[in-house]
Amino acid sequence: TAESVRHSLLHEAIRRQKLVLTELPQAVTPRHHAFHVWMPVSATLAPHVIQQAHALGISLPPATAFQATSAPAATGIRLALGNISFRALPEALRRIRSACMHAEEIVSRDTIPIY
Repeated sequence: TAESVRHSLLHEAIRRQKLVLTELPQAVTPRHHAFHVWMPVSATLAPHVIQQAHALGISLPPATAFQATSAPAATGIRLALGNISFRALPEALRRIRSACMHAEEIVSRDTIPIY
């Protein structure tokens, strides 16, 4: 029974990670199949993505929740895949993609390039 459950969970984690990569190709899957992925996002952009996702009905943890130090060189957003039905996951991922695009527009308008 335990082996059957382990196999089912592994299969479901793989299935969800594959779906994420079709909707969010920039996402990074963990080495071991798990119910989460990491989206690399700059420290400047991450709060905007999280705020926009929240406006679209998606709750994302702040990037600081997974920091080991106070000033990381790079940051991102962790997407938990286990607390949503597989049926609802594609729409949630589309909303996250939309939040990323909207946040990039906000940041690019607010950023002044220095040459």
